[in-house]
Amino acid sequence: MRIIAGKYKGHGLLYPKSVDVRPTQDRVKEALFSSLGTRCIDASVLDLCCGTGSLGLEAISRGAKSAVFIDDNVTYINKNIQKIISSEDQSKIRVLKQTLCANFIMPNGPFDLIFLDPPWTDPILYKYALNALSRFDTMSQSSILVIESEKGFKIECPDHLKIKKTYQYGGTQITLVEVQ
Repeated sequence: MRIIAGKYKGHGLLYPKSVDVRPTQDRVKEALFSSLGTRCIDASVLDLCCGTGSLGLEAISRGAKSAVFIDDNVTYINKNIQKIISSEDQSKIRVLKQTLCANFIMPNGPFDLIFLDPPWTDPILYKYALNALSRFDTMSQSSILVIESEKGFKIECPDHLKIKKTYQYGGTQITLVEVQ
C-alpha cells in the first residue's frame, strides 16, 4: 500500500497486519483518483473512518489544501503522517479521534471531497455517517462524497443527496454521491 501519485508518490504506508483491516488496494485507489480528475487540487478533504489515512493522504499528495482525518483508532494515520508528510504539509492536517455513532460530532465544513470507508462488517456505520454529514451541513453543492463498501452494498442516501456513479473493482464498490 502506497501513495500513487503527486508530491509523495511511491511512499509506502504503514498498516496493521490483521484480517480485520481492509486497506484500499492500490488499483482501486488509482482508478478512484483517476475518476476524480483534478478535484483534489486546492480541495478541503474529510477522510471519515480513515484507518491508515490512505485516501486523504493521497489527496494531500495530489494538491489538497487541507485534510481532516477521523477514526476511533488514529495510531496508523498519525504514524503515516509522521513518516511521509513534510512538516509544511503537516500544518494542513487535523487528526480527530472519534467513534462513528449516533451522537457523532462532525467538524466544521463544508468539505469539497469526503471519503467514507467504515468497516464493512458494520453497515449501520454508513447510516450514522450519512446522517451526520446531513445534520452538520458538511457538503456544499459542489462537494463529492466517495463511499467505499463491499460490492453490492446498497447505499441509502438522505433525500438531499443522490448517487452520481458506482464503480466495481473486484469485491470493492466505490459510490460517488453529490448534493441534489
